Amino acid sequence: MIYIEDIAEALDGASDFIEQFLNTKTGEIVYLMTDAAFEDDTELAEEIEENDYYIRLPDQYELDEWHVMEDFAYSLDNKEYAKELLRRLNRRKAYRNFKDAINYYGIAQDYYQFKKMAYIKKAIDWCKYRDIEYSTKTDDIKKFCEEYEKEFEWL
Repeated sequence: MIYIEDIAEALDGASDFIEQFLNTKTGEIVYLMTDAAFEDDTELAEEIEENDYYIRLPDQYELDEWHVMEDFAYSLDNKEYAKELLRRLNRRKAYRNFKDAINYYGIAQDYYQFKKMAYIKKAIDWCKYRDIEYSTKTDDIKKFCEEYEKEFEWL
């Protein structure tokens, strides 16, 4: 069984040092280290290479967290907070500055919930594009997915 929450969680954990693959037979997400400093798992790499049921998940650059942070800022009702977050996103060390601000304003949990749902949307889009059927673990995520999918029935 492939769960959308598992894919979204993997997307949230994307980094420079790993490639992530979904095994469409089992629903398992596997990881390959891409940094030479880490031990290479040649057996897994060969298995992925030889089997088309492994599909690479988007990496952190494809996910573009900067735009998720920007969207969060624009979604805020408090325009003072929004303006400050947008200002921080356009400075050096944007990620650090943004995270400092959401902690200072006490809206970090709001951001992390927003980010979780943004990654669920990205996971849905990724699955739909590849004709991968998925399930959900909870009713609230199921309802969210159904509502999001309705927006794109015309595609």
